Amino acid sequence: MTPGRYPLGPIYRGDTYVWRVVLWFDAMRAQPADLTGYVAKAEIRNAPGSGAFIQHINADIILPNTIDVMISTGASSNLPDTTLVWDLQLTDPRNHEPIMAKPILSKTLSEFWGKRWNLGFRQLAHDLIFRPLHKQIGIAGASLLVFVVSGFIHDLVISLPAHGGYGLPTGYFLLQGFGVSLERSGIGRRLGLQQGFSGWLCMFVFTVGPAFWLFHPAFVSRVILPFMKAIGAL
Repeated sequence: MTPGRYPLGPIYRGDTYVWRVVLWFDAMRAQPADLTGYVAKAEIRNAPGSGAFIQHINADIILPNTIDVMISTGASSNLPDTTLVWDLQLTDPRNHEPIMAKPILSKTLSEFWGKRWNLGFRQLAHDLIFRPLHKQIGIAGASLLVFVVSGFIHDLVISLPAHGGYGLPTGYFLLQGFGVSLERSGIGRRLGLQQGFSGWLCMFVFTVGPAFWLFHPAFVSRVILPFMKAIGAL
């Protein structure tokens, strides 16, 4: 058995299910694979192929070449009564692309947020927010919700420690969501916001112009400056 997508049989309350995946370098199983440094991720989906994500499940690597995938009673009790599959992916973090994909080269606001800035969070938000909800509330609504959630998270990690500036990071990301919607709208297409200098200027104005909402004075004065003094940078 190799990493991939497999049918998931009936799940019963009170049981624990474990699948063991053993990887080999050769078809004769004479040489075990070396999974040192690799990360295993397993999740349940509601259909083969491109089924929708339902929940993550435990996947533990046991060196040198074994992966144990487990669904416990608590996790299985809320699964819907439908055809399920479990999906196992094995990745080597050493070969991953950087989280920041040269955002300074972005030509549009959509490219900045969707393809270049903080790709780790972008993928997480896509899996947990956009993909499950875009059919119910539309692409524009799901995209805006991603920005709202991002704003709340930034308020928690920026405004809360600074004891001030509450709501400014959320406002910043709401503005980004509005900018992306504008860029994709009929007006945005007529203004050329999806390409060329107009697209770049739109990206620059929306991301840099209100940056002080994100890194607001309370955060700079109460967190950044004390930290820089503490490490001897000032």
